[in-house]
Amino acid sequence: MAEATKKRPIRSRAYVEKQVTFYSFDAQQILMGFGRLAGAMYMLGISLRAYLPPERVNSLTDALYEELITPLEHEIADDLARLQEQAKHTATIQVDYSNPVQRTLRIFYPQALRILALAQNLDTLVCYLNPLWFARAITDAQYFALKEKYRNTLIEIARRIKNLATVQMEQVKAEVEAKEQAKAEKAKAKKAKARAAAPPEDAETPAAAPAPETADAPAAEVIPLMAATN
Repeated sequence: MAEATKKRPIRSRAYVEKQVTFYSFDAQQILMGFGRLAGAMYMLGISLRAYLPPERVNSLTDALYEELITPLEHEIADDLARLQEQAKHTATIQVDYSNPVQRTLRIFYPQALRILALAQNLDTLVCYLNPLWFARAITDAQYFALKEKYRNTLIEIARRIKNLATVQMEQVKAEVEAKEQAKAEKAKAKKAKARAAAPPEDAETPAAAPAPETADAPAAEVIPLMAATN
């Protein structure tokens, strides 16, 4: 009877649940690929630790997010503050949205919360831009330049993170496979060397002489009880 397939235990992982509503299509585009992006970030920060030293993983992720996310967080915060101030001094128009999107997201890796916050800031920024645009306080060129700047940057960040996660995982798996293959070849060579050093199988070897009176004796002898008492 075939052995039953062993099931891997289901792990209990910590997560944060976020409910988001995105009004602008620009922010909704980030939401469309957020699952894959969050998975790639988890792969870089967590899964790689099964193959690489923690220091190497930390160095990789710290440099990545310092280069990509931190500057964008500061930049979009500055533009949001500027638009909020401009809106205070402009007679804007009430703007509605034809297809807002609501989602409940489970986040399993803290750094993914930063991307989600950036997407929410992008949505807020566009929601400040639209009333100013309809009030003709800003031009078409200013409107599209600002919102597309952050949308395209976020899409590019997501692309780079996903590509890096794929490349890194393929690379470390290839390294592990190469090490396992080298180990197997080394063991095979050692075995072949030992076989070559052994005497030929057809060579005559003297048989060991049996010990007197014990060569054909059983491993243990049971003495009948009556015989032992006579």
